[in-house]
Amino acid sequence: MIDLGQSARIPTQEDIASVEKRIGASFDPAYREFIAHHNGARPDYNTCTVAPDNSCGIDQFLDIADIAGRMLLLADDVVSALFFPFAEGESSNCFMMRKDGTPGVWFYDHEMMGMEALTPVAPSLNAFLPMLLPRDTIAATLKPGQVKSVWSDPDFVPVFHEK
Repeated sequence: MIDLGQSARIPTQEDIASVEKRIGASFDPAYREFIAHHNGARPDYNTCTVAPDNSCGIDQFLDIADIAGRMLLLADDVVSALFFPFAEGESSNCFMMRKDGTPGVWFYDHEMMGMEALTPVAPSLNAFLPMLLPRDTIAATLKPGQVKSVWSDPDFVPVFHEK
């Protein structure tokens, strides 16, 4: 399993109760335990299978103080009525949990809206965490013909002068 990172700030029970009240949630006990160690932490570079043909890594576990603001960024009243984000995924996606404290982790695809944007990933937070695997940045296997074209930013390519 990857290193999940250490908490940027350990929330008090009052902090937790305040956030729960603000977003209308009752946190799962496993999540309460988790934020005592990993609130706002940035895990090692990782990936997780969220569907048979899709994966996404976690960039950061949200500080509980940032959950309400992240919910506003979703601009998805249907999902926000039942779920709250607990981790920021790659490419503005996120990982969610149910507000009613029912265990489980869902992937939220920001390019969709409503319940169609959610994909169940794991039956509990404790089942989800071992699914986060180290991402290998070197090994990438492409199939023949998979790359159709490549573009390089001319400002990125260094200019070499011959002497």
